[in-house]
Amino acid sequence: MSLPRLARTNYVVRSSAFAYCFVTIGLHLWEHQAGPVAWMLLALQFLVYPHALYWRALRSPQPNRAERDNLLLDSALLGVWAAALGFPTWIAYLIVGKATLNAAVNRGARGVLWSLVCSGAGAVAWVLIGGFHYAPATSDLVTALCVGGGLAYSCAIGYVIYNQNRRLAAARDALGRSEERYRLIAENAADLIAMVDEDGRWLYTSPSYRRILDDAELAAGGDAFRRAHPDDAEQARAAVRRAGSGAAGVARRHRPARERGAAAARRARTARCTANGGASGPCARPTGR
Repeated sequence: MSLPRLARTNYVVRSSAFAYCFVTIGLHLWEHQAGPVAWMLLALQFLVYPHALYWRALRSPQPNRAERDNLLLDSALLGVWAAALGFPTWIAYLIVGKATLNAAVNRGARGVLWSLVCSGAGAVAWVLIGGFHYAPATSDLVTALCVGGGLAYSCAIGYVIYNQNRRLAAARDALGRSEERYRLIAENAADLIAMVDEDGRWLYTSPSYRRILDDAELAAGGDAFRRAHPDDAEQARAAVRRAGSGAAGVARRHRPARERGAAAARRARTARCTANGGASGPCARPTGR
């Protein structure tokens, strides 16, 4: 199974950022002569944990949702670390602030709120279990690592967003060019090309229809088969309904009446097609006999 881009991107970002935090917080712990339990927990959190989350997303039936939930878990656990370390100003800014940035990018304003709530809940949980202590100071080296890491992380997130925006812009431009080409073909083709809804009402007709029908008869929402031969109209409506339900394209013959009353037998093919925004409907393409 191909893992969605969100989980793959977040895995790279999380594992790199957490490894950097391991170095920064590890230096802080070393300066404060932390014991082996603290080092073990540090390694589990910042070296093993990112890979465990990636494994979870990989095996989830909804990887994107699992990854967005992982972001809130990040916030809660990093809130625990901020409290356990005594709320050192620059370390708390680095780990909690960047977790909140991730939530903002992936979940918007609601994500920011939930991230802060989770970080606060994690901090409160630690205070209730391990007690409260406040040690905001960090060494110059640790402070420099926090400032540099925070700046680099913000730039990295901005670069990821920039690349995504470029891909979206390129996709929109390509779609616009494709739509323009197909419109040009449809509006200059001799064939009769139309889109109707599942009730058989006009959504679009190519200009070639004006050779056989009046403008009033081609108005959007009008009955596409009002001028069809009575023997063929019901078959045409059934073909449209089948196409609208997702059935394969249907070839058929029908006899639309010309403007002056003459009938001309034509071959037609009806198939489902999708318009912008995901809306879809049957397309009819009558051709000359």
